[in-house]
Amino acid sequence: MLPPPHLRRTTRSTLTWVLVVLTGLMLTFTLIAVTSGDRRTASLPENLLATVLYPFQNAAGWVTGRVRDVTGGIRELMYLREENARLREQVERLIHLERLNEQLAQENQRLREELGLQDRLPHRLIAAQVIARDPSLWFQAVVINRGARHGVREGLVVVNHQGIVGLVERVTPFTSTVRLMTAGNFEITARNLRNGEFGVVEGQGDGVVVRFPYGGRDAVRQGDVIVTGWFQPEVPEGLYIGAVAEVERGDHDLIPVGVLRPGVDFQHLDLVQVVVPEPPGEEAAQ
Repeated sequence: MLPPPHLRRTTRSTLTWVLVVLTGLMLTFTLIAVTSGDRRTASLPENLLATVLYPFQNAAGWVTGRVRDVTGGIRELMYLREENARLREQVERLIHLERLNEQLAQENQRLREELGLQDRLPHRLIAAQVIARDPSLWFQAVVINRGARHGVREGLVVVNHQGIVGLVERVTPFTSTVRLMTAGNFEITARNLRNGEFGVVEGQGDGVVVRFPYGGRDAVRQGDVIVTGWFQPEVPEGLYIGAVAEVERGDHDLIPVGVLRPGVDFQHLDLVQVVVPEPPGEEAAQ
């Protein structure tokens, strides 16, 4: 009995592949045997085989080169990304150091200026730092970290290297409240350096003015420099208050009023000095 047709086809296919493989092996062994000798020229089979294999070898070499190029490009891209990240980090570190250096330089300059007050003022100074400030009363008052135990008392004037900051209003053993010059209830005697006219500096809540109730029409001009007067015993004479930015007239144009541009930057208060005037006897003795 003959096998089914599909089995006969499978058997023929298998035999065909077996014959092809055997034939290839025989040709391979034959080539090995023919070409294994010591000779200088290639045989005809070798030339034929090299000619047949050349396109495939060339294609394989091209593919290998492209793969090598792509791999190298990926490796170089990864290296560039890492290098870029390192450079960015270094730039950010340098920017941070530069800003820190600028802050330190500004702080050093400010400290030098504060220390320079000791040379400019013939009075004892108590160095203090602003430790509290109510945002709702930003231009009214601050709290400093010096009090009665350090020699601070009510009525003393508080300054920094820019000029007058305010007056000590309330004192506790270790802290004090300073009423700022811009506060609505601030008042201090003043003098115009240009003509010697005496007046009164008043806070306006967000600004400062100087009035000359007993001066004439020429009592104040734009640009005049205003300093403290000598009528208040706790406030030394001659401390810088500010410069006149503009002149207004009040009370039927009889009392000149100067709008002051204070020397102190009240937006940024940090280090201050409490001025303790020397008693007349001690000052004369010195």
